[in-house]
Amino acid sequence: MKRTAMITMLSLFLGASAYAETIVTTDSGSSVAYDRVGRVDWGILGGGAFNDTIDEAGYVQTSVSYGVTPWIAIGVEGGWQQADGAASHEETGIVQVMGDIIVRVPEHPFHEALVPYGVLGLGVIGVYTEAEPTATTQNGDDADDTVFGWKLGAGFDWFLNQNWAINFEVAYFDSSELDLAPTSMGNNAEIDFWTVGGGLKWVW
Repeated sequence: MKRTAMITMLSLFLGASAYAETIVTTDSGSSVAYDRVGRVDWGILGGGAFNDTIDEAGYVQTSVSYGVTPWIAIGVEGGWQQADGAASHEETGIVQVMGDIIVRVPEHPFHEALVPYGVLGLGVIGVYTEAEPTATTQNGDDADDTVFGWKLGAGFDWFLNQNWAINFEVAYFDSSELDLAPTSMGNNAEIDFWTVGGGLKWVW
């Protein structure tokens, strides 16, 4: 599943990049209805996270990005989720902080308020597991670890006016191996998950 997800999201990301470049090189003199060059986006997104190793969870994310060109932006994001863990007495939280490269498609045949994009994120994913006391673990066992992680995502912004946009995004996250012993996830745990969400962006 990881390989399929990675190939799918990478294809979306590269496809958006190629399309954006074609538009700019063939129509560089045309105007963009919602120009974001030199402007900062601040966004907040809420939705759900879908994991292989823990239960589905609510998900929140905030992000800041800066428009370098009409089709390229750089940014940073942070997200958080918490759900029941691999064992019934455990609760697991996941936090990620990523630096993002965002490829936007500001010109296309569709409505001018719609700005699709792809995003590649590199950074860290931190996981903490809290276990309640049970017959076998009288004091409970807690563990946490932070490792390298990456993200591939795609979404769109729908502008309401020059300063506000509705945002929708789907993304896949993966991490290197974590050490979460003595919890049930063990010392070779891997975290990968999908997020789906919507929110608002403020552009200034």
